[in-house]
Amino acid sequence: MLIILGGNVFSHMYFGMNAVLRAASKPRQAMYATIFTVAMNTLLDYIFIVEFGWGIQGAAYATILAQVMALIWQLHIFSNKKELLHFQRGTYRLRKSLVRNIIGIGISPFAMNTCACMVVIFINQQLVRYGSDYDVGAYGIANKVSFVFIMFVMGINQGMQPIVGYNYGAQQLMRMIRVVKLSIVAATAVVFTGWLIGMFAPYYCARAFTKDPTLIRLGMKAIRLSMIMYPVIGSQMVTAFFFQSIGKVKISIFLSLSRQLIFLLPALIVMPMWFGVNGVWYAMPFFGWFRCRHSRFNADGLHEKNSRNNIMKYNMKDQKIIINIGRQIGSGGRIIARQLAEVLNCAFYDRELLNLAAKESGFSEKFFEQNDEKKGFLHTLFPRQYPTNGRE
Repeated sequence: MLIILGGNVFSHMYFGMNAVLRAASKPRQAMYATIFTVAMNTLLDYIFIVEFGWGIQGAAYATILAQVMALIWQLHIFSNKKELLHFQRGTYRLRKSLVRNIIGIGISPFAMNTCACMVVIFINQQLVRYGSDYDVGAYGIANKVSFVFIMFVMGINQGMQPIVGYNYGAQQLMRMIRVVKLSIVAATAVVFTGWLIGMFAPYYCARAFTKDPTLIRLGMKAIRLSMIMYPVIGSQMVTAFFFQSIGKVKISIFLSLSRQLIFLLPALIVMPMWFGVNGVWYAMPFFGWFRCRHSRFNADGLHEKNSRNNIMKYNMKDQKIIINIGRQIGSGGRIIARQLAEVLNCAFYDRELLNLAAKESGFSEKFFEQNDEKKGFLHTLFPRQYPTNGRE
């Protein structure tokens, strides 16, 4: 523990630089750094633990040293002045506005991870209180199996984040929505694969961790119950990460924390009182069902709030788009144009344009009325009058 804490500065610099690489359109280099760290950590584990006999301390040294080596390579990349993002003088001073934004965006995953750790500790305490060490070990197996697929979804979210952030800033909202939908589909495919494995092959998952028949039996039960609502987790994670990517910190924190604090913790307290240790296991799918309903409620609210009308309204205001509606007599063009202007919350001009043109040009308003919506040179040679009973 002391070794890991001592090297914590290098670890966080490594993770931070990897995030910058992804944001700087260098996901391949970020992937190389991650793969290098894992491979080097494995090699150093063998050397320090097996060859040198350092035990658990050797594993800690291997982890920190592998991350330091990857960090040096990352610093070398950002030292190249030819790169778009590189180190230079004058960029190391902290800016209050940037620090505030960084903390605001980062507090959501911080709170989510902190809450997740608290929940895991509480689950272990309840399993010890109402069950045995075997139950704690079974939960550890189930947690590790499920986290394998969670890591894939986290990778999808990390790949989605810079794309969503860029398109949101550029107001390419339809492209942003398309990226989010693709991310949800990919994440759902991953967790559905995990659900199939957890439901139909839990023995092989538990057998990979232990040979104890009792622990395997309890591990199979833990895997099935903890992953029974797994197919809906992917979309929930993508949704929470999406709000973080566009800077909606409060919504992201609410989605991340409320599902665990509001639903899971009360279920873990109440259900074991009725069902004993089984209540701890039943609380997990119960929590997953409520989490699904809660996420559906928030998704419906998001759809209503960010409907197509609101998106177009935002573009009309900020990008100053002009919509010109051509019409024929009796078509109701003026009525349609007025209703569209109300939906888009933009200005509506009809006779107002004629009045403005008359004032700026010096011609009479009647002149513009007679020549409004004419069809060019042929119309001036062969004018035709269309009788009408009144205005549209």
